[in-house]
Amino acid sequence: ARIINEIINQKLYIEETKFMRNRLSILRNEIIDKLKKKNFNNSLLDFYASQTGIYLFLDLSDDEVNELKIKYGIYMISGGRVN
Repeated sequence: ARIINEIINQKLYIEETKFMRNRLSILRNEIIDKLKKKNFNNSLLDFYASQTGIYLFLDLSDDEVNELKIKYGIYMISGGRVN
C-alpha cells in the first residue's frame, strides 16, 4: 500500500493519467462522430458518449464481431468490448 501510494502521488503519474483520460475521450468522440456520419443508431451513440474509462462497449453480436475480424482485421472480444 505504501508503494502504491508513493506512485499515485507522484506529479508525473498524475499528469500522465490526465493525458490518457483526455486522449481516450478524444478517440471515443472520433468514433462517435464517424458512426454518426454512417447514420448509426443515435440512442446507442448517446450511450457510447456517456461511457468513460479505457473500454468502449459496442452493441455487436458475435457474428458481427467475427465479420469485423475476417473482413477488416479488427479484433475484439465477443460482445463488442474494445479499448
